[in-house]
Amino acid sequence: MKQFYLAILFIALSFKLYSQAAPTGYCTSQPLNDNYSDITNVTLSNLNNNTSCITLTGSQGTATGTVDYYSNFTTSSVPVPLITPGATLNVSATITGCDWGSTSFYNGYGKYWIDLNRDGTFNTTNEEFVLGSEPNTSFASPYTRTFNTTASIPSNISLGYTRMRVSWRMFGQSLANITPCGNVGNNTTTWGETEDYIVLLGSKIWDYSVESMLAPDSISFCAQDPVIIKAGFKNTGNQPLPGGRIDLYITGVEPGSTTSLFYNKTWTQTVGAGQSSTVDFNPILFPKDELVKMTYIIVFPLDSNKSNDTLVKYVQVYKNPVYKLK
Repeated sequence: MKQFYLAILFIALSFKLYSQAAPTGYCTSQPLNDNYSDITNVTLSNLNNNTSCITLTGSQGTATGTVDYYSNFTTSSVPVPLITPGATLNVSATITGCDWGSTSFYNGYGKYWIDLNRDGTFNTTNEEFVLGSEPNTSFASPYTRTFNTTASIPSNISLGYTRMRVSWRMFGQSLANITPCGNVGNNTTTWGETEDYIVLLGSKIWDYSVESMLAPDSISFCAQDPVIIKAGFKNTGNQPLPGGRIDLYITGVEPGSTTSLFYNKTWTQTVGAGQSSTVDFNPILFPKDELVKMTYIIVFPLDSNKSNDTLVKYVQVYKNPVYKLK
């Protein structure tokens, strides 16, 4: 009984945690000039978003903002990376020379910030990370630089959705001039770009749920011929799940029924976090007219929440239906 209560508590806390929206009201961060150095890729875990110099549309979603100045992907379809307490992050960003004809790459500096305490601000003490710097101006190819960085995340972060900001500024006098808000200090020229994304601070959750019996009718159906049963399921965790299985138990409900059937269906395709899919069982031949109980149980080795793994449907099977007009 104690384990049962703990399971309920875990489910309730998980729902409360991951239903929290990211804070809003962050300070603005936009350069004053465009057409020089832009951010053309940001990569963190499943986030791998490519953008060009003259559009707000990326390879994983479309931003709001101002082309060449600020791209806000926080309400777009880009994947949301998971950051766990105490993790080591691998963040990379590509900077491209976007001047007229892309014939040069100018010196600059970059940083990124993650609002780890989810208070709507970027603390430059423990929420600021160095992206990299390019001290030289080059008038020959290549006109891109990719900066690969690592960062240690503390263990006492506030769990929930939050914002990550990535900024690059040309001609800054030092990394110290790169701030999460406004422009580079010391009256230096302010070309560059800022991109904002949503990340999830929390623990890894592997969780499938059986959502529905999609076919045939979930109340009653005719079964003169073998019937294809279709079930829907969803990845309700925050990790991609490589494959899975649904077991289907069919038993007669009426007293004395001997109907006891078992089938299962496996899949190997990866189901991303939040994605839904369906499986079709091979045609099933029902033995007779009767009310049956159909129990669907989804199976995955790392499933962390068993409470949503089972779906029960009571269905009237008509093996030899008789129709009468009255």
